[in-house]
Amino acid sequence: MDQANEVFGERFSWLVHPSYFALYLCVALAAVFLRPVGSPVQRVVMAAVLCLGILLCGSKAGWAGLGLVLAIVVVARWRERSVRNAVLGLAGVSLIGLVVLVAASPNVRERVVEAWRSAGRGEAQADASTSSEVRKLAWNSAAQVARANTPWGTGTGDVKDAFMASHEQLGYIHLVEKRINAHCQYLQLWAALGWAGLGLTILMVMVPLLAAVRGSDALAAVFFLLTALNWAVESMIEVQAGALFFAFFAFVLAGPSAQEPPPPTAH
Repeated sequence: MDQANEVFGERFSWLVHPSYFALYLCVALAAVFLRPVGSPVQRVVMAAVLCLGILLCGSKAGWAGLGLVLAIVVVARWRERSVRNAVLGLAGVSLIGLVVLVAASPNVRERVVEAWRSAGRGEAQADASTSSEVRKLAWNSAAQVARANTPWGTGTGDVKDAFMASHEQLGYIHLVEKRINAHCQYLQLWAALGWAGLGLTILMVMVPLLAAVRGSDALAAVFFLLTALNWAVESMIEVQAGALFFAFFAFVLAGPSAQEPPPPTAH
């Protein structure tokens, strides 16, 4: 038995999809360093646990998010030597951990190799079943539905059926059996709500992201940047695990409570 698989991917994150859990952990990791949480030692311990969790989620988007978060924290806290050294150390240990995981587990190694090959390959085979290849097929099918129903889209009630019909027409049998959606929030809402849906989806993340950058709010910027990147590979707000997470933290980080100064205290 491949022991590394017993605490990896869906076996590690068995209550929620690993990609969603990895996103949660990436945002938490950013908060540990970009908000005053605990003592320096406590922050390092929490960050180490979060990095380990992200690695064990087995999400390629999560691994990319981990690198992005650590890079942003280093830039934002460069003048704080203790934080800078801690983050650089965690980055090095995380990289070593990923290499060890790939070396120790044939399954993990196969997933990494498959993703690399898929990135360098053109059109995926219609009968592909690996995660990276399936995404390429889903994107192609969803784009076909979106273009066919421009400018207004199919409507939210009909988009799933339109995807299944497109999968079947293109011969994507695995996608039909698993009832795969667009695996991209931008394509999902473009197909469902047309150009207006695509435009609003982009504005939902870009407007608060630019506001966070202008306001030098590193944590809010990390949250919306991670959201924008994860929406490119998952239809996250089509399910509660993504919609509730985004709605809650978007309000907390970019809503009135984050923007308005506290009222003066009475003397």
